[in-house]
Amino acid sequence: MKRILFILTLLFSVGFTNTAAAQRVTCIPYDRAITSLIETYKEKVLYRGITNNSRFMVEIWANVETGSFTIVHIGYIEGQKTICGTIAGEGFHEVTVQPKPEKKSPKS
Repeated sequence: MKRILFILTLLFSVGFTNTAAAQRVTCIPYDRAITSLIETYKEKVLYRGITNNSRFMVEIWANVETGSFTIVHIGYIEGQKTICGTIAGEGFHEVTVQPKPEKKSPKS
């Protein structure tokens, strides 16, 4: 429930506005947004990547003990690092990739 309230608070503080031309998103300062992830959910950033056009960055935060996770979309507005969207949930865990079994030749 706390996670849902955090996401709703973040989304409403972001201030989504619909227009006929496009959707505008007002982002919030990065430092303000991650404070709750660190202090309340004890999450830490595990992965980070930059989009192909180098305009945005994505971070994956998680608490591997509780399974909570948050994915943040980061941009820079007027030189300030900001979070422009999030996805959050529970059940974060590592996936072990198993090699595909070799195909067996039909016996002749």
